[in-house]
Amino acid sequence: MILGHLAFSYILTQVTRLFGWELSGSEIALVMIAGSLIDLDLFVTFFIKKGISHRNFITHTPLGVFLIWLIFMVSLGQYFSFEADILVLMALLGHLVMDDSGYWLCRLGLQHIDNCSRISWLYPFKRYNNIGLMKRLGDVGGFFSDKYLKVAKASNILEVLLIIIAFSLFTYGR
Repeated sequence: MILGHLAFSYILTQVTRLFGWELSGSEIALVMIAGSLIDLDLFVTFFIKKGISHRNFITHTPLGVFLIWLIFMVSLGQYFSFEADILVLMALLGHLVMDDSGYWLCRLGLQHIDNCSRISWLYPFKRYNNIGLMKRLGDVGGFFSDKYLKVAKASNILEVLLIIIAFSLFTYGR
């Protein structure tokens, strides 16, 4: 879903034009990187026990996102506009919403892969475990298999739509 996260973040930067916000090219790139940044924890799963989801880490919680944003604000926030600082937070939170969209699409009956939330929204008070989800994904061959593409059609359609919208904004929105 990395392309979906990039597309969502780009759309976010373009919607701000409705409010009269003009972002520089580096600010647009920053927001797009922020929208995908928390998936870097995926690499940690290669070095630890199999069957754990990178979404079990604190980086995939609202608290983790807020901590990442605070680190950004302290280290780099002064170099970017107020609008870019806010959009970085929105892109980080939007990442969580997109990661959990499969669950909500299942709740709506549009697909049948995610019967549990992927994001621990109430962390540290309540933590969700994605081991069941990882087993189901393993049963269908993982995120990039033909079987997953068939089972999670609604999620895939949503991602393609985001990519098309972002590409259209990039091509025609200038």
